[in-house]
Amino acid sequence: MGSLRFREDRNNLKLIQSSAASKDAGRGRKIDVPRGVSLNLNEREELGTGEINVIGQNTREATDSVDKFLDEAFLNGYDRVRIVHGVGTGALKRAMQELLSGHPHVEKFLAAEGREGGSGATIVELKK
Repeated sequence: MGSLRFREDRNNLKLIQSSAASKDAGRGRKIDVPRGVSLNLNEREELGTGEINVIGQNTREATDSVDKFLDEAFLNGYDRVRIVHGVGTGALKRAMQELLSGHPHVEKFLAAEGREGGSGATIVELKK
């Protein structure tokens, strides 16, 4: 929908009838949605902390989780989030870099400083 993209299992979706525009989306960002479509934002626990931990997930699971997390963070007005992927073999870090390099909500991303997780985490700055 517009610049927004998301992946969700069809069984998890529910059609809700509502007004043409969503209510205030969390932190002041107003999202216009097509007529007959409703947008209901429920913050995940991870979103409250501004970080998501994908250690232990395979690359597909981690990519799906982070993609959804970034959409929610953007819609809720976050400027910056942290992805904790661990060091391991580097597969998760590479998968995150590939996702982030083409993600429509990402302004830029960089390796976390030592006190933020070092090479086991990535800091993401979101577009405004």
